[in-house]
Amino acid sequence: MKKPFASFKMLVIACLLSILVMTGCGETAGNSATAVSPTPSPAASTTAAPVATTLAATTAPATTLAATTAPVTTAPATTAITQNSPAALAPAPPASQVTYHFDPSFSAVEQDQTRRGIDLAQKAFGPVGPFTVEAGSNVNTPSSGEMFAQASPGEITIFSRGQPWLDASDYDRVSTLVHEYFHLVQYHLTNLGDDAESVGDILPEGPLWFSEGTAEYLSYQVVARNGLVQYDKIRKEKIASAQEYTYKLKDIETDGSKTTSESGEYVLGFLAVEYLVNNHGGEQAIINYYKEIGKGADWKTAFNKSFGISIVSFYPKFEDYRKDLLSKSGS
Repeated sequence: MKKPFASFKMLVIACLLSILVMTGCGETAGNSATAVSPTPSPAASTTAAPVATTLAATTAPATTLAATTAPVTTAPATTAITQNSPAALAPAPPASQVTYHFDPSFSAVEQDQTRRGIDLAQKAFGPVGPFTVEAGSNVNTPSSGEMFAQASPGEITIFSRGQPWLDASDYDRVSTLVHEYFHLVQYHLTNLGDDAESVGDILPEGPLWFSEGTAEYLSYQVVARNGLVQYDKIRKEKIASAQEYTYKLKDIETDGSKTTSESGEYVLGFLAVEYLVNNHGGEQAIINYYKEIGKGADWKTAFNKSFGISIVSFYPKFEDYRKDLLSKSGS
């Protein structure tokens, strides 16, 4: 009787062992599946990305960093020019290193205005190479006493003890620095200096009204676009001043003209350049003109190629426009 019971007992034990083994194998298999094929949460997918992959996606190449990281004295990276903005009018020459020479008579306010003007100019036109800015009692004011400042290759001089500068508003002082800076742009693009030989009575970079008119027009565009003054205010002032001039634009091609002492090159030059920008190629055409001069073209050829109109045809068209403009403003 013991054998059958023993066999039954052994059978029960074998069954229990079988169940235990099967249960253990099932847990092991389940754990293996979970380890091999997890179901990650969205958060886990985002944060578990390899460090190298994340950096590659977010870190700009070295060349990009080099283009956008600049010393304090270097103009920031410029943007592409549009017809309605003078940004980046100049190409990308070597970075400008600015050296300021101010003596104690040049106040902190004046220094700030000067630096703001240079900063806005570099942002708008790009750097032009090393140059200095000098102001204070150590600067001799011209005998005429009518000049704010002047530019020569590598230098801007502010006649800070002269009455025009002393009487000027904040935006006029800032725009003066932008104006003079654009003369440095002209020197840079044309590769010409103060000692460049004239062609007849006209400087190789072109007529006086165009040289001063482009600097005047663009400088006020820059300060207006940066909120220092309303452009319409400046334009109305120029139109009102233009009523005083009876001579033609062609009469102020040279510095030796008897009319230049009356500042017509700034007023009529401003209106003439505005007319060219609005009707013949936009602001980029101005830069194209100076580039053509830099390539060796004479100013009349450069004018025709850049603005799509000859100077012979432009003069009468502008005088008709000027007559109409002044008649409307006076009515």
